[in-house]
Amino acid sequence: MLISDTFWHSHFGADENVIGKALDLDGKATAVIGVLPSTFRFSLQSAEPDAWLPRVMEHPLLKPAQVQIGAGYLSLIGRMRAGETLPHLQAELDTISERYKQQFGSLVDAPR
Repeated sequence: MLISDTFWHSHFGADENVIGKALDLDGKATAVIGVLPSTFRFSLQSAEPDAWLPRVMEHPLLKPAQVQIGAGYLSLIGRMRAGETLPHLQAELDTISERYKQQFGSLVDAPR
């Protein structure tokens, strides 16, 4: 999980060795993979959460049978490294997409 700067200070005492430490969330050990800067805000959030976790969600437009044959839906939010360019990032995404197509071209969500 990613944790907020506030949570890092309040629960880990701003320990710089927090990466890899685990918290018990609903009986499951969940590792900290990063601490967000104090100034970081997700524009889609109204109240800032303390932690961000991956979540598998059912998409309202996909039926279970579609998912079983490979349909998928993915949303991501990323942050560009200083000095990075959109064309370079797009090229990387295109490479990932092409590799996915080569490995899983028979699935319905493979790029065409």
